[in-house]
Amino acid sequence: MQTNWWRDRKDLDEVQQEMVMLPPNGSHLFVGPPGCGKTNMLVLRAKYLSGGGDSNILFVTYGRTLAEFIKTGMASKKHIDPEQVMTFRRWAYSTIEELMPAALASMPEGEYEDVRAWFAATLDEATKDLPGNYFDAIFVDEVQDLKGEELKILARLTQRLNVAGDARQTIYEGNGLDAAAELGLRKSVIEYHYRIGPAVCKVADKVRSDDTIKPLEQTCRYDDKKVKSSAEAIPCDSYKDQLDAMLVNLRLQVKAFPEDTFGIFLPTFKDGLLEQLQACLGATDLAGLVGYHTDGERAFEEGKRIFVMTCHSSKGTEFRAVHVLAGERFRFPLNRRRLVFTALTRAKTSLRLYHTGALEPFIKSAFAERTVPDFDSLF
Repeated sequence: MQTNWWRDRKDLDEVQQEMVMLPPNGSHLFVGPPGCGKTNMLVLRAKYLSGGGDSNILFVTYGRTLAEFIKTGMASKKHIDPEQVMTFRRWAYSTIEELMPAALASMPEGEYEDVRAWFAATLDEATKDLPGNYFDAIFVDEVQDLKGEELKILARLTQRLNVAGDARQTIYEGNGLDAAAELGLRKSVIEYHYRIGPAVCKVADKVRSDDTIKPLEQTCRYDDKKVKSSAEAIPCDSYKDQLDAMLVNLRLQVKAFPEDTFGIFLPTFKDGLLEQLQACLGATDLAGLVGYHTDGERAFEEGKRIFVMTCHSSKGTEFRAVHVLAGERFRFPLNRRRLVFTALTRAKTSLRLYHTGALEPFIKSAFAERTVPDFDSLF
């Protein structure tokens, strides 16, 4: 796994450099499109502050996979311990356990989304007497996925709150961007992105259009002459055929990009989709390169180059090529445009979506080649 996203200062444009080096004091909100470097900038800014002696830092995300992904970006300099990077849920639990352990006896059962309100209310009570400089700085990535009450608790505990987000990628029930505005964080806008190729941008823009935000194609600074981008929806007769087609493309990419990583996404792990994929990859020469992001494991292991995860878990990650399997499964309640947009924009150069049967109309339209039909073909 790549352990240092930006190796040289020249890899940042002037606007990005200025944002990283903003005065240490104060709180900031960074917004911008996928691929503009929001996560990288937060990591570099965290290193900037910790390198100056402010090492009591908390780095928070909503999803576990993104937390593990961020840890890989901090490997080049050791100012921040990996244990300082965690999900909001993990931090909330550990804080309640430390400050108000008796409350855990009444913690309700259920999925986190179902007990999220309990965590926020209990955490609010547990931290109400903590000082405003409890942390030297707090960083939040994908802030749009936090709820307002969660972000406001974090804001009480530091005078340096740095958050980043993009409204188009909201796939959980959060309103953190609105809360950041209410808190008066200084807003900085990143306009251009460098990671996502124009072919991927074109598809993503069709999936998630927004009249208030410039299309990705217009703000793209990816060098398509250096490594040409591509995006394609591939119809298959069965899920097995999808796996076979994916393997052909994946083998070529692994050889073509020997230093890069690749993502394989599924809309869901249910109905045997994951097990069939594991059996398929396990029987190939690629088996040793594959890491599976399941409930029990989310780490980006050294030596792995191919990472399997759900589309939800892919949030915040990036890969040279992305393969989305079972595209026909993006149906209610999984047909949310933001989820599809988020998954597709994890790809840098190559995007392949495999499906058996009909795709949702908005996905089919996004991948379609535009042509002018002959009048006679209408009859």
